[in-house]
Amino acid sequence: MVKISVIMPVYNSEEYFEWAAESVLKQNLKEIELIMVDDGSKDKSGQICDILKAKDDRVKVIHQKNQGISAARNNGMKAAQGEYIAFIDNDDAYVEGFLDKIYEYAKENDANILKYGYRVIEDWNKDEKAARTRGFDKTRKVGFENLKKDYQKLKDDGFFNMIWNGIYKRSLIEENNIYFPEDVKKGYEDWIFNYHLLECVTENIFVWQGIEYNHYQRGVHSTSSQYYDNQQMALIMAAKEEYKLVQVLEEKYKGKINWNRYAMDYFLEAILMFERKNCHVQKKEKKEYLSRFRGMEEFSCLISESARKDYSITKKMVADLLKKKQYGLLLTVSHWYNYFIVYKRKKKYS
Repeated sequence: MVKISVIMPVYNSEEYFEWAAESVLKQNLKEIELIMVDDGSKDKSGQICDILKAKDDRVKVIHQKNQGISAARNNGMKAAQGEYIAFIDNDDAYVEGFLDKIYEYAKENDANILKYGYRVIEDWNKDEKAARTRGFDKTRKVGFENLKKDYQKLKDDGFFNMIWNGIYKRSLIEENNIYFPEDVKKGYEDWIFNYHLLECVTENIFVWQGIEYNHYQRGVHSTSSQYYDNQQMALIMAAKEEYKLVQVLEEKYKGKINWNRYAMDYFLEAILMFERKNCHVQKKEKKEYLSRFRGMEEFSCLISESARKDYSITKKMVADLLKKKQYGLLLTVSHWYNYFIVYKRKKKYS
């Protein structure tokens, strides 16, 4: 019996992913499978996958033409036999000896989803003490008795935005036909998957106090610092899925979630997206994109007077500029704000 299927998309990562794979295979829990999906790598990654498979019969390898991380994860899920599914990126690592504890707790509590904490380590910052951690205050079942407060707490703790910080019951994914959107190549696919799954599964969800995953931001490998062509569309998809989830939870638990706040967060994400590396979008296209945001149902609250009470002074300024359709000024402000944040971070760790 396979207890947990761990899915690892692999693409041009020969320098790191063997180490990532070892962090899975050396876990105390032996009833696992590691499904490595070689997404058309051009380096020696595919060959190394096959070598690892020859060494350990718990390793499965899928070779496919390059289709992106979403398609790679989907093909991995289709091949999975485990009771639970987990994920790992090809340049990250599991903390030693935690999978057995996670599985036992999930099994005892019939968990549909169990999320744990993670550590973010940036390759340009060599000070291990400066690694950022994000996790949960205690191991517990997730409740929505105070819907607004409970939902915000999960957001703050990093519950929704990642898929590699948890295990998911495979049967629920299959029964609800939950997959990653394959037209999303890089960025926000985790958000979309989590929101879509939680629209269908709102019971027996748990969080685990421990920090069990090391996520490395390595510059060229990090999608969070670079711009990709379909990220504009992907961000809108993520917003729409979260908006639907909010409606599902409000109906089921008879409470109210502060969507005004989250809508503004999405809009700020949309503006700052254009400050990422390799962004080639012209200013006219940027303005058109921000104009689309303004006209969507999910973001109509941004220019409403009722939402102003939920915003800081800075966010009120953004809302005012958006209401007046001052897209060029918004882009200019975001450019200098991003420059200031990057400068402060580099100065702090230099």
